[in-house]
Amino acid sequence: MKVKDQLRMRRQQLGISVSELAKRLDVSAQAVRYWESGRSFPGKAKTSALESALSFNIDWTEGARAASKRISASALIDPNDVGLLLQIARLPPPAKALIAGLVRMHLEALGQEPGESLPRVVESSARPFLEQESKPSAGDAARVKQAKPASEGIRRAVGSTQRRQARRKAG
Repeated sequence: MKVKDQLRMRRQQLGISVSELAKRLDVSAQAVRYWESGRSFPGKAKTSALESALSFNIDWTEGARAASKRISASALIDPNDVGLLLQIARLPPPAKALIAGLVRMHLEALGQEPGESLPRVVESSARPFLEQESKPSAGDAARVKQAKPASEGIRRAVGSTQRRQARRKAG
């Protein structure tokens, strides 16, 4: 962002008029308008006074430094998460509802609201599930026979969550 735009935007954010800023800096209103139009720039002495009057630091690189530090979107996306999301997208609506219930339960356990953003987990949360699918062992088959169907436990957990939410709304 250009210096002229930074000055105008910050002055407007603070709700200060051009003439009021000029009085604070002991310059003419025309000088402030010239700075904001890009026709001239404040001198060294006025720059420090301007930064303190507007309570911010002017970026004289005009965003060049910030652009070099930007992280690409692909660096923020974990391929394992994408794979898991694609698998979830192919599920029927009742299965998606069960997953949504699990997410709500997880957020409640963390004490967070559904709209709040969660801190990014460094290790992919999908990795254990993907590894488990790809490497079934003989012991897994025995455990599956002994365990209750997962969907039954999920339904019970989601139902209890819905009952708790209904009690909260009623109380």
